[in-house]
Amino acid sequence: MEKYLSLTSITSGILAILLIAYAVSVILKNPVHWGKSLSVLIFSGLLLCILVAYRDGYGFSSDSVIASTGWQSTLFFLCGVSILWIGLIALFSKRFSKRSLFISVFAIFMFKLILMETFRLMAFISVVL
Repeated sequence: MEKYLSLTSITSGILAILLIAYAVSVILKNPVHWGKSLSVLIFSGLLLCILVAYRDGYGFSSDSVIASTGWQSTLFFLCGVSILWIGLIALFSKRFSKRSLFISVFAIFMFKLILMETFRLMAFISVVL
């Protein structure tokens, strides 16, 4: 139980809420410089992913929420690679709209967040029951 209510869990939850609030406010505000907003989203999302991996013991312990060799790990890897590709496209291409790239990175981060918290909730329920 303490693993689910630790300081790292609370910090990652607060950071996730702040990241969602930032992304929604940027989408509604429609800023002139989408590149800066996209960079902030990518780097803060990366920080959140690292914090969540540390929180859940991903790849470091036998009681981690997901196995480091399972299909969930492959899915998270593919999401991370797609965020990397979108970031590189935004950096080197003038052809694509930065707003659509921002929204797609936000959607991938939300998918990862919902998926990870679902796995975490299932692990918590299996421990309690």
